[in-house]
Amino acid sequence: MPVYTYRCKQCGRTEEAIHAAGSRSRLICEVCGALLTWQFPSPNLRTDTTFRQGTGTLLDQCGGNVKEAEKIVAACRRQGGNPGYNDYYLPGVAQSMGDPEAFVPAGEGRDYVKKLCRKRGTSCRGLVEVEAPDRPPIKNVPLAESVIRRMTKKAVKADPSLAAKPQELRESIIDRHRYRGAE
Repeated sequence: MPVYTYRCKQCGRTEEAIHAAGSRSRLICEVCGALLTWQFPSPNLRTDTTFRQGTGTLLDQCGGNVKEAEKIVAACRRQGGNPGYNDYYLPGVAQSMGDPEAFVPAGEGRDYVKKLCRKRGTSCRGLVEVEAPDRPPIKNVPLAESVIRRMTKKAVKADPSLAAKPQELRESIIDRHRYRGAE
């Protein structure tokens, strides 16, 4: 199964997850409680002339799971796509399951990935070099209350004496896990 990189848009934390193509997990940032978003490129994405080598069909990419492959194709068709039998699906590029642009047409490869990166304003590193446009800095987002409560309970469980000073503990947790930007 491929490795995917997720990033929190609120605090910038990144995390890797392994799962089947098209079965995206809803990952929650442990720091601020926001939903993590799938990042491009996937660490396993090869953008050289051999990136198709050994990939096979979509069915091969799904480990022979016909239902999984059909689910991805159906999602693509719902979004207006019509993937060919020899198209290669790049789940690390997909913005949603079955993203029509994530199907690299037969005969395309490195140039297709370059164009897609530029179109989406995304950086790409490897044999394909594409610089993303400058984006505004991530704003300071407060730590989610549920995260503060969970961390408070964990700290008090580890050291019951902390329960005597709840406000100090709360402020300490917020300070320790706050977004620091370009510090």
